[in-house]
Amino acid sequence: SRAYYAWKSAGIDIAFGGSTTAAAEAQGLKGKSVKEENLQPGDLIFYNYTTNGRYKNITHIEIYTGGAKDVSASSRYGKVVHYGYGKGDSVVLVARPTK
Repeated sequence: SRAYYAWKSAGIDIAFGGSTTAAAEAQGLKGKSVKEENLQPGDLIFYNYTTNGRYKNITHIEIYTGGAKDVSASSRYGKVVHYGYGKGDSVVLVARPTK
């Protein structure tokens, strides 16, 4: 995922079991979860939009940038977008990668 490459360039490897899917990254970060109300820039937000059989059925990941905004690789727009973060029922995990 794009989050994997962003964190790897920062010196933090969030791959889990050799996989870089959003679900695998979340599984590897499950001990580093934070409450959604404590979001800080750089935190990863994992979403579940459909049942896919992966960890927590995670289908999407975004990176929180602060100021109630995040970045996401948008399949709808075909590019990385920066927009307002909205809490929702689809959020299944928020994690803070650390070294």
